[in-house]
Parts: sequence; C-alpha cells; structure tokens
Amino acid sequence: MRVCLQNLIAAVVILASSSSSSSSSSSVAAAADENNDPLISKWPEFVAWYRSHGGIVDDRITIGYEADTHIRGTIATALIPADTLLMHTPHNLLLTSNTGDTCEDIKYVQNEMNKGEESIWYTYFNFDDSSGSRVPSQWNRDYLKEDGNDGGYHKDGRAIQELQGLPPSGNTHSNIDWGTETCFKRSSDHTLTHEEKEQYLKAAQIYHTRASDIGLIPLYDLMNHHNGKINTRLHRDGEGGLYVTALVDIQEGEPIYNTYARNGWESSIDVFNGYGFVEDYPQLWRWDGEELNGGEGEEGDGGEGGGRGHTSNRYVIPVYEHFEPNHALYEILVLSPTLGALSPTKQLVEVLGNERRSMEEWKKRISSHHGIVRSSHAHALHDAALSLLNGLPTTLEEDEKILRMEKKQLERLQGLGREDVNKKDVIQAIEYRMAFKRALRLAVEIAEKEGVFYMDDTEEL
Repeated sequence: MRVCLQNLIAAVVILASSSSSSSSSSSVAAAADENNDPLISKWPEFVAWYRSHGGIVDDRITIGYEADTHIRGTIATALIPADTLLMHTPHNLLLTSNTGDTCEDIKYVQNEMNKGEESIWYTYFNFDDSSGSRVPSQWNRDYLKEDGNDGGYHKDGRAIQELQGLPPSGNTHSNIDWGTETCFKRSSDHTLTHEEKEQYLKAAQIYHTRASDIGLIPLYDLMNHHNGKINTRLHRDGEGGLYVTALVDIQEGEPIYNTYARNGWESSIDVFNGYGFVEDYPQLWRWDGEELNGGEGEEGDGGEGGGRGHTSNRYVIPVYEHFEPNHALYEILVLSPTLGALSPTKQLVEVLGNERRSMEEWKKRISSHHGIVRSSHAHALHDAALSLLNGLPTTLEEDEKILRMEKKQLERLQGLGREDVNKKDVIQAIEYRMAFKRALRLAVEIAEKEGVFYMDDTEEL
C-alpha cells in the first residue's frame, strides 16, 4: 500500500533525535534526493492521468520527502482544513477483478501489466516503486550457514535466522507460498512458464504491498502509515469508489497519513511482515508463551504473527467483567520507550488508525486500564515476556554492537560500488528484533513497576 518502502527500510527502528549538524546534512540529502527522484518528477503526469479518469485530488497535495524522517509520501503544500475532500478514487480506477478472490485479483493485475501502454493503468504501473522495496517475503531462503554444534547446515536465509525465532519467523513467505500452492494450481495455472510465474510474482508483490480490501487504489496507496499521527478519514462512495477526507487541519509541509493497521486488528509484527518497516509509536506487539520457532520451515498455528510450533499449555488471556482483551495472545501497546499498556482491551486500541490522542490522554487511559488488569494476569504476562527475552541468543546491548558492525560492513561495500541486498535484509531483521525486544523489556518493567496498581484476583469488579 505504499510507494516508498525502500526508503522506509532505512528507517526500520524509531528515529532517534540527532544533532543539528546531522539534521542539516539530512536536509541537504533530502533536497538532493527530491531533485533526482523520478517519481517526484512524474507526479504531475500521474495526477493528470488520475483526473482524466474521473479522480479528484486537492491541489494542495504533492509527493515529496518528510522533513523529519526522509521518507517519501504525500505531503500538504499549504494548510488543508479539517473535513476537506483530499481525494476521490472512483470505482473505474480501482484495480480489482470484482470477485473478492485474491488469486483472481492478482491475475487481473498481471494481465493489465502485460498490456503495457494499452492498459488504462499504464501510468499507474509506471509510477509504481514496489520493485524497489524489500519486505520479508523477498528475503533469501537458500542461504547455507554451517552449524558449529552438529556440523550440519541451516537452509534458511541469514535474515530469517536473525529474527532469532521471533514472529514473523515461519510466516515471512506465507503469501508467496500460499500463492504458489493455491493460485498456480488453479485450472491451467500449473502449466505456467518460468517467465509467466515471474510475472505473477511481480504482480503479487505489488498487490500484497499496496492493495486494500477492495483492490489497488491509485493515489490512496501513496499515503504513508502512522497510527499516532493519523490525519485522514475514509468513506465509501456507494458505487465502489473511495473518498479520503481530512480528519483534522493538516498544516503546510505535514505528511498526509493513512493507516495499515486499524482498530488493533493487526500488530506491529503484521505491519513489518507485510510492508518491511517497524511502525512509529503507537506499536502493538503480540507473543505467546511457547518456545521460539527455530526456522522458516514450520508455519504457525494460524494466529497472526505466528511462527509457534505448539499451543499446548498456552496461557489463556482471561475475559472478565469490564475487561475484554484485544487479543488472545500476550500483548503490549507501546506509546513511547517508557509508556505502555499491558494486555490492552478492545476499547483501548479502537482509536488506532481512527483518531489522534494526546500523550496525557494516553497516560490517563492506561492508568485506568491497569487498574482493572488482574494481578495474576499481569504476573503471567511478565513471566512470559521475561522468559522469551531470556531464551533469545543475544541481548539488546549485544544487538547494538552487532548492528553497528553490520552497518559498517555495508558502508564499506557501498564505498566499493557494491550493493548487497542480503546484507540490507540482515540489518532490517536485526533492527526489527531490537524493537521487539524493547517492547518485551518494557512489558517486564511495567509489570514490576511500583505504583502500578493491578486488581487482586479476590476483588469484586
């Protein structure tokens, strides 16, 4: 659902504050990138195509680089008041088979891509940048690494190994594997040539990284994701198309944000697995109490963020009066490096992707929430998070050293004019696992923190 994934991979972890000199350098680099970015230069042509087919887009919207993050996306060029219609994509511009079938949708995209300039979506495909993205489903699975313990080899790609068994281990290639098992075997699909399969995989990549539940939506899919700074609202037009309006006043230079994980349905694990980046706060992390998945060969038990081999003896998140957990797995909603909610309720996370909430409001709501979490529940979540952390082969501090080394090696390769996508994948995986470990560590700290009052199991609600 985004056009700028390769830029996001460089921002997998939450961006830390930098010195004024580095900020100045970043501004210069951003300006240079904007001047040399072919997608930015193609924007007027894309908008003209969009409007020629009945699309509506506000003149105060452009595509460029966000000032703070150096991520490309849609940006306001002037103040846009709340409730302004930002864009309308009519049904005739949606790329969809209208069947509700994923295989048919991907085939439809593939057929339109094969038409070249004869397709009405040619300008849209020409503007697409999905081929420049790196998401976990593209990680190498054929890397052979000698195991010093038994002399054997692991056939998982190194990036997958660097997840250390944390989810989405076991599910990184699930979309591709599903397509191979399902879509290829339909009717005559199993006789596809190698070239046709490559065409299918390219179409599938575009679909899985950009499609919504109603298909590919031109222009809408250029908006970046942010659940904390969401400033748009979506409406169906009654004829299969989509309206996007301003949720709040959008200031000049402010990014125009959408969400890929509304209402707490999807976690930060899902966002990373589908789009290749760790989202900015708020983040939603989930895990169970079972052992880690040691490799890519075994899928999970069907829960999102799976990668768990067994479910026996799993702790069941309790449901009691005034407390309906958002998910059956262990979960923490992270708002900052020091603020989080253990096992958030559906009511607490329903704001995600729908409206903004101040940090003070979050603090009040989380304090009230922890007042109805039973102490036995908090203790079980604490023990599960601590056990998971202790079972990982490296600590956060060790990861920081490993990450610096990997980045230095990549810089040396780039200095020699070489690009190593596998090395970038490794860095991507390490940064992701560090974000996950920070969330687990915060869960432990919150559960142990004095002054956080959990309900005794004997208390009446």
